[in-house]
Amino acid sequence: MDPTLAKFGAFLHPDQKVRILKWLDRLAPTADLESASTAVPTSIAVYTDYLNWIRHSASRWLRKLDRLEARYRTTGLSYHSLPYASRHPPTVPPPGNNINRYVLGRLSQILETDRFRSQQSFFQPWVEIQRVAVEIIKEINSIGDEGLKNEAYLKATTARLELKLHQLQKPLRNLKAGLEWLEDTVEVLSENQTVDASECLVKKHSREGGAFRRWIQTFPEVEFGIVGEGYVELYAGRLLANGVEPGGYWSELVDLEAGLRMG
Repeated sequence: MDPTLAKFGAFLHPDQKVRILKWLDRLAPTADLESASTAVPTSIAVYTDYLNWIRHSASRWLRKLDRLEARYRTTGLSYHSLPYASRHPPTVPPPGNNINRYVLGRLSQILETDRFRSQQSFFQPWVEIQRVAVEIIKEINSIGDEGLKNEAYLKATTARLELKLHQLQKPLRNLKAGLEWLEDTVEVLSENQTVDASECLVKKHSREGGAFRRWIQTFPEVEFGIVGEGYVELYAGRLLANGVEPGGYWSELVDLEAGLRMG
């Protein structure tokens, strides 16, 4: 018995001390024991599972964009339902309009433009989140059999893709800040408005109806060619009849087996 244990259990009942010493004798030599701080080896299966989780998380980012897109479209519909004159007032704003002309001009740039999202600074955070999420999905889907057997490769890939996901928090913050500003500003503009101009939106050749349809033409499903000819008019009718409905506005731009359908 180890001499350092000679005084062990001096205050125990003799029977208890005997049982404990027998248990200690059956333990492996101290040199054969690993430190509690020793990292447990990570298997290839664990890295594979983690990559599947990262791919799922990237898909969730796209669905997050779907929900934010619904909020954006709801705000845009509210904006276009306002009288044209309240969105483009004369030099002297009408009573009740407390928004300066610069802000009104910025609203018009975002909600009345005919430029695609990828060409607008306001939507750069949206585009970045979508691009990174799609890149992650495509890269994980492209890992071949040899890569799935290479633990060092899986470890490095997992760490790099996890970092890319984490870095999406910054564009998300910028996206939310811009969207909340847009929502709040349109709400302020809507205050004291007693006229609902949504009836004017039905007529596609009217000033209001034309601006409404130009806005729809900037939507991502149009930019990426997911929808066919006639979609803008069809969707304009759906918006006016049903409002903004839940949809895969960004997630359905992606084929989870191949990445972006187009582009």
